[in-house]
Amino acid sequence: MRTFAAFAVVTIALVGLAVMLGEGESQAVPTAPTTPQPPNHPLPDINDDGPDRPEIPFAELETAEGTALDIEARLSHAMVPTTRFDEVYAQVEIQATEELPEARAPLNVSLVIDRSGSMRGDAMAQARDAARTFVDALDSQDRVALVSFDNRSIVEVESTRVDEMGRQRLHRAIDAINAGGTTNISGGLRDGYQQVQKNNDPEMLNRVVLMTDGIPNVGITTEDGLAAKTAEIRRNGVTVTALGFGTQYDADLMAAMATEGAGNFRHIGDAADLELAFADEISDLQKTVASGVTLELEPAEGVEIERVYGFSSDEIEGGHRLSIGELQSEARRSAVVKLSIDEGRADEERQLLDVRARYVDRLIGESVGHQLSTSADVVASAAEARRSLDSGVMSRVEELRTQESIREVIDLYASGDRQQAERRLEREQERIQRRRRHYAIPDDDKSAGRVDDAVQRIGSTVRNFDPFSEAARDSIAVEAEEAMISTQGRSK
Repeated sequence: MRTFAAFAVVTIALVGLAVMLGEGESQAVPTAPTTPQPPNHPLPDINDDGPDRPEIPFAELETAEGTALDIEARLSHAMVPTTRFDEVYAQVEIQATEELPEARAPLNVSLVIDRSGSMRGDAMAQARDAARTFVDALDSQDRVALVSFDNRSIVEVESTRVDEMGRQRLHRAIDAINAGGTTNISGGLRDGYQQVQKNNDPEMLNRVVLMTDGIPNVGITTEDGLAAKTAEIRRNGVTVTALGFGTQYDADLMAAMATEGAGNFRHIGDAADLELAFADEISDLQKTVASGVTLELEPAEGVEIERVYGFSSDEIEGGHRLSIGELQSEARRSAVVKLSIDEGRADEERQLLDVRARYVDRLIGESVGHQLSTSADVVASAAEARRSLDSGVMSRVEELRTQESIREVIDLYASGDRQQAERRLEREQERIQRRRRHYAIPDDDKSAGRVDDAVQRIGSTVRNFDPFSEAARDSIAVEAEEAMISTQGRSK
């Protein structure tokens, strides 16, 4: 690590790590006319599915070299003052190798498909086609469960190996799904998870793929409640991808569920694109080079983590754990953490943040991890510390701030206050220019380019479409997907 530049680049190293999760319970129900459940029908606790194996302490793991990921940690300032300083950010970038695994990992997936009344007609036909295409891309090493939901959730096919017999069972069940009823997303999520959990294995890629075109109105219906349930699923080793179809679903909800589930969120504007979205999902799973990727952040004494951007974060002893999920070949992620530093002594160097990374390296078939530290030189004045900033890190911070401002613009616009939305966007554009001059951010900076694109897109929407039009709703859903890509520093 170059201390003065507060810059650390490491190649992840191998550690022994194994997490086995217990079995869940779910009862298959044959396809049949459904009976509505009460809106507040209780849901089983997701964590009541079997004993968890305690995680091995990081300090007890033996290290060796891994190959799938490179990690880089940078601070926004190479220097910090002796006085309290709350302007420091840490950026952790993860870059996956271009190499592909010789053999892909087996998949353990639940397809959870909305069959509510709004899916009647072409939408349901396209969903069935997409599900069949998904199943046909797999083989006997993989497991798939099929769940559908309207007022209630039905396990159409319990988790089964995709051999010839299993494929035929899945095809028959897919063909029999018909639309009708309301939208119980939480029930479908629960049953899909429990089917994956029955065969949860760190050697497999364990995922729930949820597809819906509506807003939840049965079971758990709030964004906070559904995001919390998705987080429980993720903590038990299962990721969640959310596929939002059409223009009527709650894009913020779907993005929040995907974030908490360490999976993907995709907006699908047209039924014809459903098959492509499912194909993209399986392509991602097949190109996975690292799974179960987490970052454990431990601030040094006198340092606090004020905020984590873009990723689900759980408090752990001594710090926070960020869930990154699975990474495909050439994928990139960028986490940003705001730090607050108490007064300190005028030492030559000060440790600020330790970063511990864990994941399963699918190229070598082993669990790996590495620890790196960030530190800064201590100087007498805050003014001197501010002059040591890294414009690249601050550009990334400004990208995150702009995404928050765009969310405010969208909220005003979606409420029908088009004029205030335009004014808020104008103020944000002025702020962007001031901060770029202040931080000396070059015009060709990648984060700055993404900011300009986002501002241009939402500005065009606000100016050209009525806030309550279908075109506006479609654009807002696109922005929700782009916001997740931007805040997590994803490469597309």
